[in-house]
Amino acid sequence: MSIKLLQPFPEAELVAALKGKKAVTVLERSEATALTGFVTQALFKGVENAHGVRHPGIPAIEGLSKMTTAIFGLGAHDLQPRHLVAAFKNMEERNVPFVYLGSQFFARNPPPQLAALQARLKAAYPETS
Repeated sequence: MSIKLLQPFPEAELVAALKGKKAVTVLERSEATALTGFVTQALFKGVENAHGVRHPGIPAIEGLSKMTTAIFGLGAHDLQPRHLVAAFKNMEERNVPFVYLGSQFFARNPPPQLAALQARLKAAYPETS
């Protein structure tokens, strides 16, 4: 689904499109994850409606999909097809809730000082690659 405008947010259409999906990745252009908040809020309304209509017009859904927020485009890095493939693999295999697409955090052959810093970062954030 492609959402171009956040107001008015198409909650009913979004919930209908995501109904029954196992996993959802929200692509965000910046670290201000406004779209993720809107998507989550719409899905929560759908779950609430499964127990009686509290939000008219929003389809009822039985449960929430696994959610991932994927930040892309930082540092003028364009989103590449391989980044979307990585997002799909994340949904299928790992389902990490927050990822960056197209940003390289660790150098392949770092000098000793950078290697030490990268080791500390990997220890603190083991899910980062």
